[in-house]
Order: sequence, then C-alpha cells, then structure tokens
Amino acid sequence: MRSFASTSSSVSPLTVDSSRVTVCSSSSTLLPGIYGEGDSARISLRQTVASHRRKRATERSVFATATTVESVSRTDGSLAAVLVTVGGAVGASLRYGLAVVVPGLGATLAANVVGSAALGALVAAGDRPSPRVRLALGTGLLSSFTTYSTFAVEAVTATPGVAVVYVVASVGLGLAAAALAGTLARRGPGDDGGSSGTEGGAATGDTAEPEPEEAKGCDRR
Repeated sequence: MRSFASTSSSVSPLTVDSSRVTVCSSSSTLLPGIYGEGDSARISLRQTVASHRRKRATERSVFATATTVESVSRTDGSLAAVLVTVGGAVGASLRYGLAVVVPGLGATLAANVVGSAALGALVAAGDRPSPRVRLALGTGLLSSFTTYSTFAVEAVTATPGVAVVYVVASVGLGLAAAALAGTLARRGPGDDGGSSGTEGGAATGDTAEPEPEEAKGCDRR
C-alpha cells in the first residue's frame, strides 16, 4: 500500500505539471496569433476608411466635372438648335421663292440639283468651314431647301413619260452636281498656280544654276 501511494503521489504532480506546461505552451502560441489578427483588423479598418474617403473625394470631383460638361453641352445644344432653326428658315424661304419664280417640276429639280452641289462642296471642304457654319448650312439651310418628298410625289403623280424624264434628270443631275462641286472644293483655290510656280522654279534652277558653276570651274582650271 505504501508503495502504491508513493507511486500515485509521485505520478500526480507530474501529470499536473505536464498539463500546466501544455496549457502555457498553447496559450503562448495562441496569444501572438490573437494580437496579430487584432493588428491586421485595425490596419484593414483604417485602410477601408481611407479608401472610402478617397472614393468620396473622387466622386465629388467627378460629379463637379460632369456638371460642368453637362452645362457646356447644354449651351452647345441650345446654340446648335438656334443655328439649325435659323438656317432652316432661310432655306425654306429660298425654296418658297424658287417655287414662286419657277412653278411646276422645274422648281423642285433646280432646288435638288443646286442643293446637291452645295452640300457636296460643303462636305468635301472638310474642316475648313467651322462646325457652326456646317451645322447652319448643311443641317439647317440645305436640308430645308432641298426636298425629296416633293420630288417623289411629283414623280408619282406625273404622266409616265414626264415621270421617267423627271426621275432620270433629278437623279443624274443631282449626282453629277454633287461630284463636280466636291471635286472643285477638294482642290481649293490656287492649287494650280502654286504647282506651276514650283515646277517653273525647279526648272529654272536646274537649267540656270549648274551651267555657270561648270563654266566657272572650267575657267579656273
């Protein structure tokens, strides 16, 4: 009995000590992890708040930029509407005056041919006219001056022979006028004179300058 008691008494302190050592070791391994997670949580929270503030500042600047762009676009839109309205009024007035002077199919034919030539030249000119001029002339004046609906109705209501001649003349002359006016607008003023002048200068330079130099070289020798 004494040996068993002594054995049990000697074993129990070792068991308690080992459990204490195990608990201490486990707590020592867990504490750094807990502190590490807390630090990362605080850092992530600070980063989230900072990113949210930056996002709000960016949204405010973008909103201000969008408001400015919207106000500018509204101003340009109002100006465009005024230009188109004024140009359309002028074109409609010219169209009416042409119909009074030249009654019948000739007024529509003349309006479409002249309008095709003017629009072909305007488009071929590219960026030389300002956007406001192109808007007032192309979208406003020429759109109201020319008329395809009247051309179609007149072609349908005319007699078959007149309708054929009218359609062929309108389409053919309109295409020819647009092509010719576009070609002339692409060339621009003074292209032929400039090219001839450069060619003439090059020719005189090639024929006049080398001969005196060669002659001088021969004289010196």
